[in-house]
Amino acid sequence: MEAFARQCGALFSYDWLTSLDPRDGGQQHETYVDLKCPEWRIKVTGPNLALISRRRRIPELGALEYLTSCHLANIIFGDQIEFLGVILTEEGPRLVIRQPEVEAADPDNPHPMKPAINRWLRSAGFEYDEGAWTREGDLVVVSDEHEGNFILAAEGIRPIDLHLTRLSWATGEVIPWEQNPVNPRRTATL
Repeated sequence: MEAFARQCGALFSYDWLTSLDPRDGGQQHETYVDLKCPEWRIKVTGPNLALISRRRRIPELGALEYLTSCHLANIIFGDQIEFLGVILTEEGPRLVIRQPEVEAADPDNPHPMKPAINRWLRSAGFEYDEGAWTREGDLVVVSDEHEGNFILAAEGIRPIDLHLTRLSWATGEVIPWEQNPVNPRRTATL
């Protein structure tokens, strides 16, 4: 990871974070906003992808799985997550990404309730089975789908930090956001 980041010019110093405006994060990331680009939320993982809370992550997650999840979110939910680089620390590397800021329709009540999230996931083609949401059409699995990982925006529910994988026997293409019935832009053009 270090060699890759160094070769790509994607190494950040920890001091860089002091130039950013800290925001409330979750268990997986510290989050920041660069006031020169406030439309982006910068997220920094814990060292070696450890949870910020220091609780043990189950299942454990490596850099490839983390970045694959980000890539799948871009395809499946129309996110625009970008990998920016790595911050090296004594405890291990910290990955840095950014994604567009999602504004809540009601800042005092930014997160939808679990029943609304469940309806949204079902309308996106996912079914809950054996502890996770799976979409049969492309064998994508969604987990970590608690209320804090969704924003109730003016255009509807938007996921912001889900964990996405594909079942090991999955083949073929992933169903893109442009073809998803919960995409508000798609339904507006039908």
